[in-house]
Amino acid sequence: MSISSAEAMLGDIAPEFASTRRFLERIPDDKLEFTPHEKSWTVIKLATHIVHLLAWFETMTDLDDFDLATFDPSQLVNPKTRDELLAAWDDKAQTVIDKCLALSNERLTSNWVMRKGDQVMLDQPRIHAIRLWGLSHVYHHRAQLGVYLRLLDVPVPAAYGDSADEGSGF
Repeated sequence: MSISSAEAMLGDIAPEFASTRRFLERIPDDKLEFTPHEKSWTVIKLATHIVHLLAWFETMTDLDDFDLATFDPSQLVNPKTRDELLAAWDDKAQTVIDKCLALSNERLTSNWVMRKGDQVMLDQPRIHAIRLWGLSHVYHHRAQLGVYLRLLDVPVPAAYGDSADEGSGF
């Protein structure tokens, strides 16, 4: 049995999204404004950015050319509580999974362009953009959130194998 490139990609996306949700679930409602450093984002801003990254997936699946200069950020969700954040994550995560599954191999290998006006910032096969600017970007910020959780003395979920707070002990 052969699988499409989109199905193979989903093999990464589904467990990674479930892992990311576990990190988001751990955010204490009373620590949304916590920041570990004056140059760092607050917990809610970092977590909201993780949710907003799912909108990037939609631009990568739906558009061939995405212009940051004409993008209206007011269309993005702005959660104020952990429950609102989780609801937004769940909604967007399922949309991403559905859209990725619908991608043909031809669409995945066609180029996706991100620009800011006339300046081309990225021009590469869609599957590479999804991997780097979608998936890896989410994992990067999920790791940052893990540090925030540690600093708040909140048990950090296991992402790959065990964490210091949970796992099977291998």
